[in-house]
Amino acid sequence: METTNIVTDAPNVGEHGQTKIDYYDLKLKYKNLKNEVGMLEKKKKVYEKHNVPTEDKEMLDNEITTKQNELQQAKTMYKEKKSQRMKEIFHRSA
Repeated sequence: METTNIVTDAPNVGEHGQTKIDYYDLKLKYKNLKNEVGMLEKKKKVYEKHNVPTEDKEMLDNEITTKQNELQQAKTMYKEKKSQRMKEIFHRSA
C-alpha cells in the first residue's frame, strides 16, 4: 500500500492563496467544533433522561465547557480571517 505525502508549503501558492487556505482551515475547524459541541449537548440530554452516575455527568459537563471555549476561540479566529479575506477581495476588485 502506497503512502502519499501532503505538501503544506506549496511553492506556487501566493500570499492571497495562503490566506484563502487559512480561511478554509479555520472555517472547517469552526464547523467541526460546532458539530462536536452539538453532539455533546445531545449526549447530555440522554444522560439526564437515563440514570447515569453523577461522575459521568460532571465529566461530560467539563468536556462541554472545554469544547465551548475552543469553539469560541475558533469562531473569533474564523471571523477575523473572514473579515481580512473580504477586505483583500474588495481591495483587489477596486
